[in-house]
Amino acid sequence: MLQAIHQGKSKIYRRYLGERDGTEARVAEEDELTALLLGPLQFMPERNAALFWHQLLLEFEAPNYCPDTSPEGVCMKFWPSFSAGPGQRVEPDLLVELSWSDGKTLKLIVELKWRAPLSGEHQLHRQWRHCLTNKEQTAAYHLFIAPETSEAQAALSSDAGDIWKGRLLRISWYELMGLFDQSYLELGAWPEMMAHTLDCLGIHRFKGFGSLNSAPEIVFSEQRPVFWSSPIHSSET
Repeated sequence: MLQAIHQGKSKIYRRYLGERDGTEARVAEEDELTALLLGPLQFMPERNAALFWHQLLLEFEAPNYCPDTSPEGVCMKFWPSFSAGPGQRVEPDLLVELSWSDGKTLKLIVELKWRAPLSGEHQLHRQWRHCLTNKEQTAAYHLFIAPETSEAQAALSSDAGDIWKGRLLRISWYELMGLFDQSYLELGAWPEMMAHTLDCLGIHRFKGFGSLNSAPEIVFSEQRPVFWSSPIHSSET
């Protein structure tokens, strides 16, 4: 679908801008966007996909993340479900597990938002508490990716407290697009197509001032002064 959007063969992205015909009772915008934008990573060579998440953690200065080498493996699970007590489930958008050749592993909880608020009270707190063991929490990170990240800041300041101790990373879609210009990530055509799709959704990268017209050329005449045509004489007394 990214190819169809990128080459102008589909306008399906308009459904995420509220342009629908009303025949669908419910559109799972965030789930569809999660699959559309991040799903391709699951089909790439593990080392390449792992390098993307590795570089994301470095770019956004994840605290205490300074491995000696890049991860070589990755396991990505979309919408995994965890028990949160009798009759209650917690389902983050994505759970990523990075792995190194020495056996070390690290987990990332990824929650993506589009136009809807967080689901229920303390959604991010519930994800952190129920999707990770106490041991995993000491090294894991929680990524909140949205058009703007005020809800993550609100979670940090809520009555439930900052349980992440710096491990909740607030990332806007605009900021995430900055990674796509780094060609060494070796992610093929995906970054360009993802950036184009986000552009269609109103999230634009800064492209410089190339579209501005140049200033008109000023021609100075040797025959006429620019500001006046004759000298100013003081009145005779």
